[in-house]
Amino acid sequence: MCNLGRRQRLQLLGVIILLVSAAWFGSTSKAWAHGDMAIEEDACARFLGRQIIHFSAYQPQHEKGAQYCNEIPKVGDTIVVVDLYNQRLREVPVTLRIIDPNAPEENQVLFASKPKIYKHGVIEANAPFDHSGIYQAVVTIFDGGEQSGSLNFRVEPDKTLAYVSSALMYAIFLGLLGLLIGMPIWRMIQRRRERA
Repeated sequence: MCNLGRRQRLQLLGVIILLVSAAWFGSTSKAWAHGDMAIEEDACARFLGRQIIHFSAYQPQHEKGAQYCNEIPKVGDTIVVVDLYNQRLREVPVTLRIIDPNAPEENQVLFASKPKIYKHGVIEANAPFDHSGIYQAVVTIFDGGEQSGSLNFRVEPDKTLAYVSSALMYAIFLGLLGLLIGMPIWRMIQRRRERA
C-alpha cells in the first residue's frame, strides 16, 4: 500500500468501504428474514430438554404467507402454530397454552389445549390478541412427568428503535458514499487551485 499514490489509496479505500457496506447490508437483511437456517440459530426454536419445538404465528388477514416469531406486527386474530420436531414429542401428550401475563388472573389464558398426542407434530391455535404487549406461548410435555418450555413474544411492538437503527444505517452508508465520491472531486479542485 506504501507504493500506491494518494488517488489509488482513496480508490482502494472506497472499494473497501463499498464491500464492507454491501456485506453489512446483506448480513443484516438475512438476519432479519426468517428462513433457511440451522435450528440452533432459529430464534423461533426452543429446546425442551433434548426435544425441539418451533413456534410460528400467522396473520393472513393482514399479510398472507408472512410468518412471525418474536414480534407479531398487529393486534387481532392470530394463528399460532407449534411444530414438534422430534418423533418422541409426537408419541406423548402435549399441551399448548397462550397466556397474557398482564391480564387479570381469570383472563390470562387466551388458549389452552388438552393433553393430546399430535401424531403429525403440529399444534395449531387461534389466539385473539386484542391489545399490544407481551404474551407467552407455553408448551408442556407429559412424558412420565411434566416438562414445560415457553416463548415470550410481543404483539404490535414499538418500531421506533428499528426505524432509528435503519435511518442511522442509511445515513452512515450515504455519508461514506458521499465521502467516496466527494474526496476525488475535492482533491481535483485543490489541485486546480494550486496550479492557479
